[in-house]
Amino acid sequence: MPKALFKIIFLLAIFLSTAEAQQLPIALKTESYGVPEGLSQSTVTSVIEDNDGYIWIGTLNGLNRFDGEEFKHFFAHDHSGLSSSFIQSL
Repeated sequence: MPKALFKIIFLLAIFLSTAEAQQLPIALKTESYGVPEGLSQSTVTSVIEDNDGYIWIGTLNGLNRFDGEEFKHFFAHDHSGLSSSFIQSL
C-alpha cells in the first residue's frame, strides 16, 4: 500500500475514533397498546400499515385494525372471511 494512502486511512481512523456522537434535537414519542387499550390478544405475530393508514395487527386470537384511536376486531367466527383467528402473518 502506498505511504500516502496509508497516511490518509490512518488519519481517517483517528478522526473517526475521536469524533463525538451527536444527539438529535428532537425526541420521538411512542405509545404502547395492549389488551387494556383494545387489542384482541397480547401476542402479536405481525404488523403492517395499509395505503389508507390503518395499522393491521395479527395476533394469536384475531386480526385487529387500528385507526390511531381505536381497534376493530376480526375473528373467524364472525363471518369476516378469516379461515382462522390465529393470524400467522400479514
